[in-house]
Amino acid sequence: MGFWSVEPRPTASQPGAISTKTSIPFNKTPDTFWILKYDGFKEDKLIVGKLSNNNFVTNQKSRQRKAFDLQNTGRFKVTQPPSCVHLTKNLFIDEAEIANIDYQEFLFYLKRDSTEKIFNEAVPQTRIYDYIDADYFTSPQYRYFPVVGLTHDQANMYCKWRSRFVSNLYQTNYKKSVIFKFRLPTEEEWELAASNGLDKTEHKYGVESQLTISYKVNSKASTFLADMVQTDKDESQISRDIVATGIINDVPFNVKRDLPYFLDFQTPYYTYSFYRNDYGIYNMIGNVAEMIDQKGIAKGGSFRDELSKSGITDKRSYDNPADDIGFRCICEVE
Repeated sequence: MGFWSVEPRPTASQPGAISTKTSIPFNKTPDTFWILKYDGFKEDKLIVGKLSNNNFVTNQKSRQRKAFDLQNTGRFKVTQPPSCVHLTKNLFIDEAEIANIDYQEFLFYLKRDSTEKIFNEAVPQTRIYDYIDADYFTSPQYRYFPVVGLTHDQANMYCKWRSRFVSNLYQTNYKKSVIFKFRLPTEEEWELAASNGLDKTEHKYGVESQLTISYKVNSKASTFLADMVQTDKDESQISRDIVATGIINDVPFNVKRDLPYFLDFQTPYYTYSFYRNDYGIYNMIGNVAEMIDQKGIAKGGSFRDELSKSGITDKRSYDNPADDIGFRCICEVE
């Protein structure tokens, strides 16, 4: 995941010692972003067994596509930025969408280092959330869920701040003159990352074969799920219904589809979930639609969009912040 790597994938209850997006330590001094203890359910424990994932097995052909790019980068064998995967030449992209905790980190340092006016300009518009939980942005249980409710300008503010912080941190720790320039991806760059090295017209979701996956839900997740879905059933009933349901046949993307009631989330979901393509990128399709550098255009569809409208080349227009539009960064390393 780049310098100061963080493994395994962070969760709300175990966010790790450092920020995935900047490598800045958490809780180290009064001046660093402070993470409060949270004892809730780990998001990565929801699925207890993937019984069939033939649709996106990383096959030899896929590995060759990725390896070819890495072996022929020439002078672009450069330092990998935090939380990013290699895309092409000196270009990297976030492996996961910018999460609430990432944007909260940004606001913490902005409030510390900038003016009240600039800080207020960066605060998300939480009043637009059409969710059960009005505290989606601030509640610890949603730490690693995508940040939403942002303008295009606010996303660009985050990119500029992250560029400065990551570059300064790396130069301080490694005494090397490396510059990390984070920004929103162009449409071409976004489609390259989403295509997974495939022909995007032939494989419109970046997978090579059938869009099916089978899994079971962890019955111990009933308390967690009771907080996440609209239901009048208690936790014990949810647990029994999970067991009775057994194997769930699904698609590997968080898009609008028929699911058992206990998986009918009213929000986007954990950023390190669902399909991870051969580049190592999560949720290029679904979860939240993602802003690109062109203002007013988002790509990839969201948890509210049908899969048929969430293909790689599909576009979505927006005028204002939305509760199902987020972003991830591209990074140029110089």
